[in-house]
Amino acid sequence: MSVRRRAPHLADVRAGFTLVELLVVIGIIALLLAILMPALSRARESARRVQCMSDLKQLGTALMFYTQENRGRFPGAWEWHPRLNGTTWEGPLLRYHGISNAQVPKLYTCPSDDPETRRANRYPFTYTANWHVFWFDPTRSVAKITEIRRSSEKIMIIDESSETVDDSVWAPENWFGDRQNMLSARHDLRRERARESNQEDTLKRGKGCVVFADGRADFIDRRLAMDADYCDAKKP
Repeated sequence: MSVRRRAPHLADVRAGFTLVELLVVIGIIALLLAILMPALSRARESARRVQCMSDLKQLGTALMFYTQENRGRFPGAWEWHPRLNGTTWEGPLLRYHGISNAQVPKLYTCPSDDPETRRANRYPFTYTANWHVFWFDPTRSVAKITEIRRSSEKIMIIDESSETVDDSVWAPENWFGDRQNMLSARHDLRRERARESNQEDTLKRGKGCVVFADGRADFIDRRLAMDADYCDAKKP
């Protein structure tokens, strides 16, 4: 005996998702993105922070070589960074880097820095030199690396805030008067807030990358960077 199969009714065939189901799927995807994006953003910024510290450490190592070949003396605070001569970068530390001419600007600039946030026609980099370590004048600066007291605790170069950087010199004391020369917190905060009228509002906000006079790079509190115990190379 043959058995005839019943043809499927049109109502039994589902052509696709209903509108409600599509909205549910879209909602789930949006929720997942909302959860994942901040985590991905933090991971990306963390990687940039590691790169920033690596660049500063390279600069610290170059300075160690420079002082060894120059009787313990540091380059001038105004002259230590590279300058463009035609299409070629020139500077006192370049021979120790071992990088191509095209890579030079990246080594002296934080990878998280946005040039658009900086003032035009000013210093083209973000790393600035402590005027207590690099030669600035006999009152503030050490004459030789051997004069630095507690070198493992004295800051040599900082990643300066895009809101305050305007030249190659980091003069930490000046910030208390004109709100310039502040350590960047770009890896730690969404906004720099480096020039708050209430100094406590700035000092208590965030951390930034520095390299110490012994060549060690670290991620430290802003308050420490502005403390004479960490920036005055002559202070015991």
